[in-house]
Amino acid sequence: MHRFGIAVLVLATLVAGGCGGGGLEGTYADDMGVVSYEFMSGGKVMITGPFGNAVELNYEVDGDRVLVRASEGAAQVLTITPEGHLDIGLAVLKKQEE
Repeated sequence: MHRFGIAVLVLATLVAGGCGGGGLEGTYADDMGVVSYEFMSGGKVMITGPFGNAVELNYEVDGDRVLVRASEGAAQVLTITPEGHLDIGLAVLKKQEE
C-alpha cells in the first residue's frame, strides 16, 4: 500500500473515532488466532483470550492510541500502527475479514 493510502486509512480511523469516543469496528486478531479484540458500537470491546474466555470492556480512541479499560481504573494502551493494525505490546493484531 502506498504511504498516502496508509495515511488516509489511519486518518479515517482517527476521524471516525472522534478522539475520545468509539470508532474502531470489527475484529482484530493475532496471526495465530489466540487473542482477539472485537470493537463494537458504543465504545465497547470484547476481548477473547487463548482459552476462549471473554470479557467486555470500554474503549476510546485518542489520536493513534486506543485506551481499553473497565469502567474505572488504569487503561491498557494499544497503538494504531501506520498500517492500521493494533499493537497490544506482546503482539500485533490485524483486522479480520468479515
